[in-house]
Amino acid sequence: MGFVWPFRPGRISFVPTSGNGCQSVAKLHGNDGWLCYPALRPFLRFSHPYPCMKTPFSPVRLLIEILLTLVVAQGLILAAVPALHLPATGLVGALVNAALLVLLCAPVMFWRVMEAGQRAKVARGGQQLAPMGLRNAVAFTLGAYACGMAITACAVVWQKDVLDQELDTTFQRAGDRLHAEVLRRFNQPLNGLKGARGVYAASPDVSRVGFRDYVDSRDMLGEFAGVRGFGFVSRVPRAELADFIAREREGGLPDFSVHTSGTEDDLFVIKHIEPLTNNRAALGFDLGQEPLSREALTRAILSGHAAMSAKTTLLQDAEKSPGFLLFVPVYRNGADPVTLAQRQAALRGLLYAPIVASDLLAGAAGTADGLLRFTLEDRVGSGTDVHVYGEGDAAAQKPMRSERTLVFAGQFFTLTLESTAALAQSQDRSRIAILALGGAIGSFLLAFTTWLLSVGRVRAQRLADQKTLELDRMARVVQHTSNAVTLNDAQTRITWVNAGFTRLTGYTLDEARGKTPGELLGSGKTSPEILEQLANAALKGEPCRVQVLNRAKDGHEYWVDTEVQPTRDANGTLIGFMEIGTDITARINDQQTLKELSDRMSLAIEGGSDGLWDWMDVTEEAQWWSPNYYSLLGYTPEELPATITSHRSLIH
Repeated sequence: MGFVWPFRPGRISFVPTSGNGCQSVAKLHGNDGWLCYPALRPFLRFSHPYPCMKTPFSPVRLLIEILLTLVVAQGLILAAVPALHLPATGLVGALVNAALLVLLCAPVMFWRVMEAGQRAKVARGGQQLAPMGLRNAVAFTLGAYACGMAITACAVVWQKDVLDQELDTTFQRAGDRLHAEVLRRFNQPLNGLKGARGVYAASPDVSRVGFRDYVDSRDMLGEFAGVRGFGFVSRVPRAELADFIAREREGGLPDFSVHTSGTEDDLFVIKHIEPLTNNRAALGFDLGQEPLSREALTRAILSGHAAMSAKTTLLQDAEKSPGFLLFVPVYRNGADPVTLAQRQAALRGLLYAPIVASDLLAGAAGTADGLLRFTLEDRVGSGTDVHVYGEGDAAAQKPMRSERTLVFAGQFFTLTLESTAALAQSQDRSRIAILALGGAIGSFLLAFTTWLLSVGRVRAQRLADQKTLELDRMARVVQHTSNAVTLNDAQTRITWVNAGFTRLTGYTLDEARGKTPGELLGSGKTSPEILEQLANAALKGEPCRVQVLNRAKDGHEYWVDTEVQPTRDANGTLIGFMEIGTDITARINDQQTLKELSDRMSLAIEGGSDGLWDWMDVTEEAQWWSPNYYSLLGYTPEELPATITSHRSLIH
């Protein structure tokens, strides 16, 4: 027996210890002494968290520990901030630093303060602190986790904003290139028409042959994508139409005629159009009879500049896709018209180019390196936009989008730019994922550590409560489930059934107890192989799952999917079986009905004379062709595989 402090005889209370040192402590009331006596341990009933001979509470030591914790945590933060690219200055930097400091120091400091408080209480002779309640432990754990996740969220949002700004810059630069490319393509036919205007300026009278020579001198396909040709439009008063036709026929086109309608005083007739082979339908056509083309013609004459029509359908385009007419006015040599009257008096005609939008703009998105797709819409007078061109590339799941106004030859367009999946894939955003994952893991580890520190003394009771609750919940599930559940002994005799069993079979527990499932529910129609499988599983004590046909109490038969699981005691000895049965009668009936329908369909296909084919998945190449279909075609499956390509080759 030994003691820590001198004492005098008096009233004694006993407290056991849980640490190293003496096994029990005797507290002598009337004196602040402690008596260590191992023989007293069997009589003790209460616990104490501090071992005998433990270092007493020291405020100075606690202060030093707190300061060292702060210094170490601050050093880690200063090393981590540059590596994580977190803000280090300003108000945001101060908030981030404070949050990280709390995140790192709070669990350690909380644990040390709680321990020091209990030591101080014991040293003063007071009662020990009550264990931390579960609610406080949960609240503190959630608070630590929330703090960590909040810091993680701030870092993720900040990193995302940086990446989004970089992505937006890439998007805008690609959009600028695409915008410039669209304008360049629109300007190509304009440059060609201006070159033709130079031919008219150099010659007082450009013949049909001279106009053809100019067009032939240009590489139409290489220089002017989407342009179906160059033409010359003459303004013809309706009163002089007959003379105009006669002159053109005498000039080498004996079958020249004018196609017009309406009652306008003047006509705008296509006098020349080259290459003539692909544009013969437009020769002699009166563009002034159509409101859209007449408006653009009038605008070109009045302004003296190039004018483009609104979206229209070209005579030369067999697909009738959206197109435009581009006009450039041509005046007499030496004339410098300024006023409207001067322009009308000096007008020789208008050069024009029919343009197919899909050909003109095809591949324009390539200048954006596949990062963008675009659509072009024509702004009509009503204020609504008319679709002109749009690419079909798949966009990103949440595409970036911007709209720009494009003005060309007096016509206003809306250029809509959208990002594709390639834009998002071009940027490495793994930093966000790494930051989020690291923050989540760190927050989890912090919360887990806090939880262990906070609830270590109540874990056993909590686990016991959870087990009890889980067992109670399982009992309620078994009792109220719609499945039929039975408990059998080692000889497969029924000892207990749930309400689901009674609802399915009609038998109560008293009626079923002591009988085997086969004796009680057997229909005599289950295959011997299934019955043998059940018997072997019961003999070996192994799990088994089969489908059997049973008979209920009222005589009706039903299919059940039954699963038999053996139950064993703590030593592994088989003590019985648990059987869970699910009513699958409806499913079995549906399968039988489907089989009958399938058999009938097969008989109908084989017995009929119709040739059938089926394209099961329109995203795949494969099809199915019936034998009669091959007989009608005169091919064998080896000669002509059943594919969409083969099918199209037959049609086209």
